[in-house]
Amino acid sequence: MNQVSVVSSVKRYQSLVHRVKKIADSFLMMSFPLKGRKKSQRGFVEIFLVSDAKMRKLNYFFRKKDKATNVLSFPAAGFSRPDLNADFLGEIYLAPAYIASKNQYIAKFVIHVFLHFFGYDHKTKNDRIGMEALEEDIFRKLI
Repeated sequence: MNQVSVVSSVKRYQSLVHRVKKIADSFLMMSFPLKGRKKSQRGFVEIFLVSDAKMRKLNYFFRKKDKATNVLSFPAAGFSRPDLNADFLGEIYLAPAYIASKNQYIAKFVIHVFLHFFGYDHKTKNDRIGMEALEEDIFRKLI
């Protein structure tokens, strides 16, 4: 069973909580080739909607980049959560204001991170082309 938790301590993002959860839930119901995950695409994900200031702090703490960014993700490969009845896939931090300022779609970042959680990457040109094509295909189906 899939479980998605979407949380925002920023009052103006409360209206996005349901939309982001719906996108994540819909994505997890889709089937596509898995890369790197042996079991399935089932699990628990925590998504946090944060301010640009909070994202800047997180980006600096984890990546030593002193600027806001659109998304940070932390896959939970091998990390156990005894409080859950499902595999813990990881955490996603999204900065909705930053994403909007760049005329980007929050749904695309949710899709992108989930694909990373399921073994996709963009280290090579061919990987990037394949992952971008899959992202676009999924985005069209979800929206």
